Amino acid sequence: MRLHYALDAGSILAVFSFAHLRYLRFPATETLPGMGASFPLAARTAAGNEWGAALRVTVLDLSAYIGLTAVGFATANILIGLMIFGRYSPVRYWPHRRFDIFSLHRWTGYATLGFTLAHPLPLLLNGKPHFRVLDIVFPVWSPLQPLWNTIGAVALYLLVFIVVTSLYRIELGRHLWKLFHYLTYVAATGLFIHSILTDPNLAGHGVDYLDGGKVFVEICCLIIIAASIWRLHFGRKKRQRQRLANLGQAAAAD
Repeated sequence: MRLHYALDAGSILAVFSFAHLRYLRFPATETLPGMGASFPLAARTAAGNEWGAALRVTVLDLSAYIGLTAVGFATANILIGLMIFGRYSPVRYWPHRRFDIFSLHRWTGYATLGFTLAHPLPLLLNGKPHFRVLDIVFPVWSPLQPLWNTIGAVALYLLVFIVVTSLYRIELGRHLWKLFHYLTYVAATGLFIHSILTDPNLAGHGVDYLDGGKVFVEICCLIIIAASIWRLHFGRKKRQRQRLANLGQAAAAD
């Protein structure tokens, strides 16, 4: 997920000025040139604290942003996989140019795995509650939300398994590899359950389903559900057409 901070030059100068207030000595009040009013230092310091709070990224924020990025790549990867299943042609359809859609599918899978692996690592730097390496690798006894963290860990291990078996798909054979590849949907289910039901602030509060991050995950989940329903419908129609074609060929042979 990209974070865009729209700050003009004046705002940037204000941020740096407020950030350095505690290191500089100012009088308790300051009179602006040409004006008789004096502005207390406390008001300027409070404004600086608000700016700092708005721009500060905590360890928990970083972990949440990485997790949301993983969800975005997972959604893109599954959608591309469904397009490949439907024999989507980028030349015939948008963007009407030739590119390697299989390579795109592969690299979005790698990105999903990479960001999912990185997602819990910032928690090792969190002060309270403190997470150990064991709490991340095997989160059954993690200090907070052990159930949802365990579901997320299972999803991660499934992603590792899917990527490794995809690297050896020729040796495994197409049929066995395809069965393993269907675990992508199980991993995605675990990823979405973990993302929606965990409290990113580790404050023990209930789930805020209208939180910006939660809404993003919910939209991605709905997109995948809709695309999967399309896949089932498309597959059924495809099998019906194939059956009719086989019957036609058999009738013609008779």
